[in-house]
Formats: sequence, C-alpha cells, structure tokens
Amino acid sequence: MKRVKLRALHDGRKLTDTVAQLLRAGLDAATPSIIGKHARVVIKKDRRTGAPVIQCPPDAPARRMTAQQLRELEIESQEREDLERLS
Repeated sequence: MKRVKLRALHDGRKLTDTVAQLLRAGLDAATPSIIGKHARVVIKKDRRTGAPVIQCPPDAPARRMTAQQLRELEIESQEREDLERLS
C-alpha cells in the first residue's frame, strides 16, 4: 500500500484514482498462459566476474526496443527505486 501511496503522490493524483487505475491495468494484463511456457528468463552468474547474466527468450520485448527506449526504461526504473527508498 505504501508503494501505491507514493505513486499517487508522485503522479499528483488521488489515492482512490490511482488504485482504480492500477486495478484496471492489472485486470487488462495478459495472463501467463497467454504468454506461453517458453517465455522464461534465466539468470546466471558470470564465472569470471560474478556479475549476473540475464538470458531472455529471442522474442523478448527488450530485443525489439531501441537504445533510447531502453535508456528511458532504465531511468524510469531507477526513479521508481529512488521513490521506494525515500519511503
């Protein structure tokens, strides 16, 4: 609930409006059975560096995104993490 309150505050919306929007988005989202069994992400560790290596299916959305779109997604993710840390 704390994350929803932060999101409402960040978006400048009422909490009830934000909850309603999130419920609509959740109900409209694709179910895992529609996505398919082969859409599995594997996370391994690089033996040399120890850094995580994420292996996605060949048709993963990130493979179709431009560098600019990927950068915008990264910035959005970092902003969301920053908001969570402030709470």
